[in-house]
Amino acid sequence: LGSAGAEEVSREAAANLALAARFDMDQLQGAAALAFWRDLVVDVSALRGDAPDAAGSTTAAATATFMATPKQLCDLMAIRELPPVGDVSGRPRTIVFTVASQENSTAGAPSSIVVVRIAMLPEVASITLRIEVPGYCITKQGPFRQLLVSASSHGLLLLSPHCCAAVALPHLNDELSNAELRAVPLAPPGDALFVKVLWHPLSDMHVGALLS
Repeated sequence: LGSAGAEEVSREAAANLALAARFDMDQLQGAAALAFWRDLVVDVSALRGDAPDAAGSTTAAATATFMATPKQLCDLMAIRELPPVGDVSGRPRTIVFTVASQENSTAGAPSSIVVVRIAMLPEVASITLRIEVPGYCITKQGPFRQLLVSASSHGLLLLSPHCCAAVALPHLNDELSNAELRAVPLAPPGDALFVKVLWHPLSDMHVGALLS
């Protein structure tokens, strides 16, 4: 993104994190100041649905359904709160999830690699998840445009009009620094596209999907 792009990401991150008023403001300021915002690799045009498809023209169906409201950088971020662990102050822990990069895999069968960075505040523990999405080609089918984390941070969804990739997350703690994960890709039937996907608010095992 370059320095100007990094500043844009940081400003947008701060603005969207500030909307979560239930979180401790000190932790929110710490989240907005995280260094990894500068390392994000985001194609903003593709994220908003402006990138041409394999045939060289913008996919009209995706623009009319999934992209009815253009995705923003904040759609590739999520913030969750976990109960305090061993903290005498009783302050909950804030977890910031961010899609740092996504690209096609260069080894073996067609697949994509999505890197998700996780920061745990206030200690600023850092975790990098390298997620393989088998059978999904970012070049042909487009990048994932939305990151959705379950309420208890046990599951993660990566969403594009053509794929919803579900990932079971490991237990997040200070001892975990890196993890290699494999997603379960879900494809819509026939010519349908994903319009919206949401986690069930009380379950890490159920999601609802709206198709075009």
